[in-house]
Amino acid sequence: MHSCKESRNQHRQHDIIMGKVLRFLSNTTVQLTDIEALYHGVQALMAGSISHFILPHDRLAIALDHVQQHLAQNQPHMTLSHRDFGFYYNQADFKTFRRDNILFLVVEVPITTEGLAHSFRSN
Repeated sequence: MHSCKESRNQHRQHDIIMGKVLRFLSNTTVQLTDIEALYHGVQALMAGSISHFILPHDRLAIALDHVQQHLAQNQPHMTLSHRDFGFYYNQADFKTFRRDNILFLVVEVPITTEGLAHSFRSN
């Protein structure tokens, strides 16, 4: 009876250790994936395009909406030349700079008058 109890105890300890090891490996894998995505994002910036990892789609959408709202309030005859996100990820001019461990990304967002907006959007 004593050995059966010891055996269960050993199995329980083994299961606890294996659970901790698997959790550690899972966390490490996620961290390595994030590091690799960051590396590829920086490589894309150096090649002249913006990575979704560096500038997530939802952040770009919020920024473009903010610019459009500013134009609507302050320059109602002006609008964004491009509303498609692909333009900003692949063609827009941008500058990067760093301060300490913060990377700043300044994307040039072309604007036009409402009358000319159609000609930019049909391209």
